[in-house]
Amino acid sequence: IVGGIATVVARDQCMEDTSCQIECPVNPKACIVVNTTKKIKSRPAPVRDASFMTNVPGCYIIGDVSGTPLIKNAANEGADVVEHIARELGNGAQPEPKAELDVAIIGVGPAGLSAAIAAKQRNLTCVGIEQDTALSTIAAYPVGKYVFFKPDTMPARGGIMVEGLGDQRERILESWLSAMRASGVRINEGESCKSIRRAEDGDYFTVQTERGAEKEQVTYRARRVVLALGTRGTPMKLRLPGEEMKVTRDGNTEDKVKYKLADPEAYRRKKIIVVGAGNSAIEAAVDLVARREGDRISFRPPEEINEVTLVIRSDMKNDLKFGNKLQVYQCIDEGKIKVYFGTAIKEIRDGEVDLMNARTSEVKATVPNDYIFAMIGGDRPTKFLEAIGIKIG
Repeated sequence: IVGGIATVVARDQCMEDTSCQIECPVNPKACIVVNTTKKIKSRPAPVRDASFMTNVPGCYIIGDVSGTPLIKNAANEGADVVEHIARELGNGAQPEPKAELDVAIIGVGPAGLSAAIAAKQRNLTCVGIEQDTALSTIAAYPVGKYVFFKPDTMPARGGIMVEGLGDQRERILESWLSAMRASGVRINEGESCKSIRRAEDGDYFTVQTERGAEKEQVTYRARRVVLALGTRGTPMKLRLPGEEMKVTRDGNTEDKVKYKLADPEAYRRKKIIVVGAGNSAIEAAVDLVARREGDRISFRPPEEINEVTLVIRSDMKNDLKFGNKLQVYQCIDEGKIKVYFGTAIKEIRDGEVDLMNARTSEVKATVPNDYIFAMIGGDRPTKFLEAIGIKIG
């Protein structure tokens, strides 16, 4: 409000943090409306009913991949879907002698683990199948990261603790993995689900997987299937020559291009490029030059700080958290992070990288480089879902 009149002020600098609403002198609060002629598309999501069942009878879908994000939602859906399955199997569903399992759960993140523990508590025979390790998405967060249990106004259900506002990564992992071990639930890690087919000779599914580095072929027969895959899927690649390059750093041979930053403290005085503009990329860039102290950051000392270049194809993501936006711009303003907007990587070499204009492909700079963190999201499992017969709407 300027001179008693509603006025648009620096609309392009709006960070959507609602601080203007807090300061607004009008009672009731004024409503800020941004008009646009641009059509805003909703992200396609798998079709499911109120019991989380897809259009494929007996196949359920929960968590992020269903279009319902946030940790507490995922954990609650894990508990709720098992309640539906137990009720269905206990209320007139015919026994299925060809199936050795009641439930096969694909994906063991917060949703899948909650479902697996709930199934064990319900005395349902169950297996959890995880291509990485249980809770690998949480484990991939930077050491010490505070994880919020959103939405914080919703009561928690299920076999994992999601009470309160949140907790640190390490305590969450300790609590949830302890609950997993104490429950005795069967979790098969390092096993990738390749296909799920509904049987023609009974009320069950055939689940085909590959286990371990040897890609051992495994077949399960389960009466019901719960998909808790998350949305990240396989990390999205840069699709550039040299992406699989091995380099020797400090006497160790390792990948030059990495797709997650689990321990920022493992990198000191290195020349690092971070590709991406989402929350994971921005947090990684900040963590490589600073340490977090609540909402504040303190820069690393000269003998520890990395030389970080942030490469962004267009601009910052619209869903970038306000705190992350403040922190990364603080790092940029104080010269701790160099940022290239409208830029992509053109060529990867052992000790340097060529950056190019993302639209014209003209080389903009050659940057000395030890590591690249490509944090540009994951390939969504849409094709996998469609192969099962699940409609995406």
